[in-house]
Amino acid sequence: MNLRRTATTAGTLAAALALGLATAGSAHAASVSLRSGNSARGGYGIGTVSLDTGTHDVTFLAVCDYGTPDSRRATAEIWRTSDRAYYSYVDAEHGSGTCNDDDTWLPGVIPAGTYTLRVCVRNGATGPFEACASRQFTV
Repeated sequence: MNLRRTATTAGTLAAALALGLATAGSAHAASVSLRSGNSARGGYGIGTVSLDTGTHDVTFLAVCDYGTPDSRRATAEIWRTSDRAYYSYVDAEHGSGTCNDDDTWLPGVIPAGTYTLRVCVRNGATGPFEACASRQFTV
């Protein structure tokens, strides 16, 4: 099933709080978040990947678009650093104040290794990536 959702900022805040509580209660749950740089007009994105470090099950990849409306969309990508396998991409195509997540990042269970999360702002669906930030993490 391929499910993409758009959430309001308030809904995203509630989900983030719930995730924080769930993460605090589980010895194996983890999330990695990253903020992009600012666009020329002050917009930016925050991307988050949530996973279970015990089973290597990826729960979701999400991105939210924040800051001044700038005609850009926030994007988040993830891949295995060594060979770009297990790639997934999501964008907040509805602009400032919106979020989008992809909770069907296949195969669901990923092999142990080092992964890269990259968060950017992008001019439209096919425009260039701008103000990118990257972070590596180990599963």
